Amino acid sequence: MEENKNIQPDPELSPEEQLDLLLAEFLATPDMELPTPPPQVEVPLPTLEFAADAEPPVEVEIEPAPEAEIKIPPETEAAVAMEPELSDASEEIPEAEAPIEPEIEPEVSAEETEPTDTEEEIPSEQPPAVPEIVALEEVTIGESLADDSESAEIGVDEQALEAAGLTTVENPIAEEGEPDAEEVISIPTLINTAPQENPEDKESEEMDNAPAPEEQKQPQPIRKIKPKKKGQWGLLSLPHMAATIIWLAIILFIGVGLGNILWEYASDMLAFDQDEIISVEISIDEGDTVDDITRKLQEKGLIKYPGFFKLYADLTDAANKIRIGDYTLTNNLDYKALVSAMASNAARLTSKVVIPEGYSCQQIFYLLEGKDVCSATALQKAAMEMDLSNYWFLDGVVQDNPNCLEGYLFPDTYEFYRKETPENVLAKLLANFNRRFNNTMRENIATINEQFAEMLRKNGMSEEYIVQHQLTIREVVIIASMIEREAANTSEGYTIASVIYNRLANPNAYPYLQIDATLVYYTGHNELTLEDLATDHPYNTYLRPGLVPGPISNPSRASLDAALDPSITTYYYYALNPATGEHKFSETLEEHEAFLESLRGTQEQTEPED
Repeated sequence: MEENKNIQPDPELSPEEQLDLLLAEFLATPDMELPTPPPQVEVPLPTLEFAADAEPPVEVEIEPAPEAEIKIPPETEAAVAMEPELSDASEEIPEAEAPIEPEIEPEVSAEETEPTDTEEEIPSEQPPAVPEIVALEEVTIGESLADDSESAEIGVDEQALEAAGLTTVENPIAEEGEPDAEEVISIPTLINTAPQENPEDKESEEMDNAPAPEEQKQPQPIRKIKPKKKGQWGLLSLPHMAATIIWLAIILFIGVGLGNILWEYASDMLAFDQDEIISVEISIDEGDTVDDITRKLQEKGLIKYPGFFKLYADLTDAANKIRIGDYTLTNNLDYKALVSAMASNAARLTSKVVIPEGYSCQQIFYLLEGKDVCSATALQKAAMEMDLSNYWFLDGVVQDNPNCLEGYLFPDTYEFYRKETPENVLAKLLANFNRRFNNTMRENIATINEQFAEMLRKNGMSEEYIVQHQLTIREVVIIASMIEREAANTSEGYTIASVIYNRLANPNAYPYLQIDATLVYYTGHNELTLEDLATDHPYNTYLRPGLVPGPISNPSRASLDAALDPSITTYYYYALNPATGEHKFSETLEEHEAFLESLRGTQEQTEPED
């Protein structure tokens, strides 16, 4: 073998002969060890072709050597790099040094192949990478090789072989003698039998081989840090004891401050620490908001912290509980008691109102406004809009003017809540009228109608006229309102009532009532003029017959009694005597004019004829 390694290529030989010589020397090296091949996969061998007279080639059995390294002489590397062309010439190989031809193992089907201990089972879903094996290709010397000698280029790249994992097989070539034209020999042909890579298979293989998330991100070992040794210095380079004292002082300061604040709010909310109990009046007007109420409470000294009270009012819905009105409150009431007091009538201020007898609606409304009960405008509006269906004595009343309730606001002494609603004020007045006009007075309406009907018959009026002029509760109130304004005292009221009934019962002789009070009510003039007497309107009893359209005042109980139970007289006239303050009643016109004439001589002043 040493002799073969020292053989140098003969420059006189052709490139083909030099290549054959180098290959023979390479294959004849006895100590070359082949590497252990990877697990083999059945790959069909190419069909071997033989010449007609040639013998089949001898099968070579290749035994893999573990961890073998391919040793290529430097002469072989130089020869491969030259890439010579093959030629028909070849050197004779001594018989003694000719290597044993390897035997080719017969093909074994995939079904008969069983995995060995060294082979790994390959899943059927993913085909394994097929290793590269060496296939022997039969070449006929003299025909195939000669024909392709010009185009065939044989070259060996050692680095490419190592990178691809390819191996070579020894093929002995005779050094001496030339083979016959038809002689066939086996030469090693390197065939890359590895299948072409499929992108999809490659992607799936990468996915299968990809490490699991837990494997990709393995937790790093925790590095333990040795704690530093505590020093003797703490906050702001102060000793620990001093820092602790400072922190305790800060905490104590904050705690005391918060405690004082909370105590102040609690004292205001619960009305603590009141040295002197005082009472104050506060007025809640219509349209006041929570801010307005809070401001008034603070101004009166009932609360200290308006923001805290507004928060309490929002949480307890105090805005919808507090009612309009004037209240008497004390400074020892807590927030809840303040809201409760302003939500009920217990602490409301009241006003005592005395409504004089004979006052008109307008006079009563302004009187209530002056007593801080309700505004006159609100009362007039409510009189025209409130529901009157619950009052039987208001049947037939038309709510077409602010004074539509004239005659039914009973004169009396009342106590109203301040800032009361107009509906409540009117309801209280009407309820008093309903209570005063009792069942006995209702029965007297039937009695007076019987008396009045008898008077009409006596004066020659027909039954039809009598039925049409039956007195109603409203007409009784109208008569009572005129009595109220005309009578100087209670006793005169019954006599004046008799004069009114006598004239109404005899419409042919006395068609007009001629009562000055109706003109004063309509015109508002206390002193009547000739022009007032000549003005035609429904309340001019000098020009319009019968009763006026509505009451002219709010009569007292005495006037109502007089209207229901008049005296029985024959008077048709009366005139006021200024000297006595009472009226002079007369049966005839002559008697009445004589009395008036007597008054002119003494006072030079006459009173309009009633």
